[in-house]
Amino acid sequence: MTDWFIGIDPGNKGALVALGPDDELVVCPGDRPAGIGWRSMTDRYSALLEVLQAGGGGNNIGLVVLEQQQARARQQGQAKINREQGMWEGWLMAHGLPYRLCVPRGANGWRKPLGRSSFKRGEDPKVWTAETVERMLPNLDARFDGKLRTYHDGVTDAAGMAIAARIIHLQGG
Repeated sequence: MTDWFIGIDPGNKGALVALGPDDELVVCPGDRPAGIGWRSMTDRYSALLEVLQAGGGGNNIGLVVLEQQQARARQQGQAKINREQGMWEGWLMAHGLPYRLCVPRGANGWRKPLGRSSFKRGEDPKVWTAETVERMLPNLDARFDGKLRTYHDGVTDAAGMAIAARIIHLQGG
């Protein structure tokens, strides 16, 4: 039975959240406020391995939602963005995990299964995501025991993607 769903928000200040049975959570990086960001690519891969171990070695992973990186033209760091996207996809494929690349917004975005696919001008999708995830997963600590003044965007986005992965999987998608 597939009981675990993973959301991955790549990027320097991203995170990985696994949602298990009874809304059990594994948040990576979880040993410090993630406002600092990932330390290295090794940290990212170690986080994936930690989640796979929690999810029965990868045998109980229903779906992984990986946020698709969107590098804009002439954006500094395009090569790094593309490299990280490729590394996450390579790791997921190497472990034989079912995954879906999703943008945050739109008809095919990962926020749609949570209830919103578009936002009006002036609305903050990050705040909406944080509030929605907090309501759906009250045991998630996206402020790291008060070490952060506001929610960590990477953690709340990754948790939202994990919830979306579970909904997509249950709907047969």
